[in-house]
Amino acid sequence: MCCSSAPLGGGSCRQCGVRRLFFLAPMPTLDWIGKKAVVNHHREVPYRLLHCDKGHSGGDADAGNLLVQGDNLHALKALLPYYADKVKCIYIDPPYNTGNENWVYNDNVNSPEIRKWLRHAVGREGEDLSRHDKWLCMMYPRLALLKEFLTEDGAIFISIDDNEIGRLKILMEEVFGTPNELATLVWEKGKKGDAKFFSVSHEYVVVFANKKSTLVQRGVKWRKRKAGAAAVLEHYKSGNYHELDASLAPGSLLEVVEDVVEQNESARVAVA
Repeated sequence: MCCSSAPLGGGSCRQCGVRRLFFLAPMPTLDWIGKKAVVNHHREVPYRLLHCDKGHSGGDADAGNLLVQGDNLHALKALLPYYADKVKCIYIDPPYNTGNENWVYNDNVNSPEIRKWLRHAVGREGEDLSRHDKWLCMMYPRLALLKEFLTEDGAIFISIDDNEIGRLKILMEEVFGTPNELATLVWEKGKKGDAKFFSVSHEYVVVFANKKSTLVQRGVKWRKRKAGAAAVLEHYKSGNYHELDASLAPGSLLEVVEDVVEQNESARVAVA
């Protein structure tokens, strides 16, 4: 078939003259009750002044370290004039929205503070929100503000579990842009014996860059060499390929190097 040469969006094929229409599928979006009320809410939140509580202060006053107490949305708006475009790394641990209201903090997004904020930000619609609607309403303006803090090569790390991982990723794609997703890390947590179906022993860290293209352009690499690798590499560069010292590397790494040398006496071993 030659109609692949028709103009994008539709038109007559340049080879056979047959008219074809092509429709581009829209990107998936996430919608929920109350979304229209919160997408611009971070801009409506007034700026606030921070007041120093000397009774709870300590350490070097000029060090720049701050512990801010209050609604995190208000705190972010108060800090924004000082730190906009200046933060390279942000880590947040939001409510996982498990439905548990008996923890030290309410993890059902149903605390009196959240309900009061929803009534103010969303209005009457807020009374009909599901647990997930409330969580999305709470997260959106805070993520939008956090993005404004990041440097061009900055990144944000968000801890989450299976309750909201799917919605969080789509929400992050909307706020930060799909091309800026870096990874979803999986880490093992403590195991429990109270599983109903499967023993879920993992959680996630969702990672997005402010501008992934900047990280690529600058050749940024986030990795750490294995312990002892630098010493072995330096030993290799010195030309003493067979005089390996056990003090140069941990046992497992040294065993790998020695094994390679034994298998090929002429081999030059580099570990990086």
